[in-house]
Amino acid sequence: MRTKNSIPIHGFVAPGFELVKDEFIKNFTDRGELGAAFSVYINNEPVVDLWGGYRDRKTSAQWEKDTLVQVFSATKGFAALALSLAHSKGYINYDETVCTYWPEFAQNGKEKITVRQLLAHQAGLSTLDELKIENIEDLDTSRLSPSLAACKPDWEVGKFHGYHAWTIGTLISELIKRTDPKGRTLKDFFNEEIAEPLNAEFYIGLPSEVSKDRMTTIEGINHPIQLLKGVN
Repeated sequence: MRTKNSIPIHGFVAPGFELVKDEFIKNFTDRGELGAAFSVYINNEPVVDLWGGYRDRKTSAQWEKDTLVQVFSATKGFAALALSLAHSKGYINYDETVCTYWPEFAQNGKEKITVRQLLAHQAGLSTLDELKIENIEDLDTSRLSPSLAACKPDWEVGKFHGYHAWTIGTLISELIKRTDPKGRTLKDFFNEEIAEPLNAEFYIGLPSEVSKDRMTTIEGINHPIQLLKGVN
């Protein structure tokens, strides 16, 4: 169907959920939404599955059922899920020190930082003062990991909390790579141990075989560093 403004809307709602569809349409007609998708499952059964609008304002490419969306910092939750799976498999202990698994990490007073403190954003490694921008962008050669291992914490560990927005993904990835018996990266570990068994299409770093034409276009983002939260 199309709205009164000729905006394409697709999908379905189960009986009793018609008001959800009405509100979804209002996102486009009244609230200026460009493109979106929304679904609800109850007892593993879909009761709402809607998508509509456009994934690219410039080309007017429509939002499709399989359009991919950058999730930015929500990736941190999936990275933590991967590490929790490694913990459940006995690969890593939350209360062990990070340097037990990553010896180079024990530089500049970080030898007592535990995995639990690291995951709780208490390690004092959140600022970018000593980390060069090209290291943060370079996900393939892992130049950020040695930089983090050499850094001095910005506060007394355990007493403060500071959101490790740009660094927690690399820290988790390094721990997984060093404790996984197969030596997999976070990307591969998540894909093989979580996404594939669940038949879930969630990527930490878009594989080359997945067409970029399926992705939404984010306006105002011109620099790769601004996309990194989605692939941390």
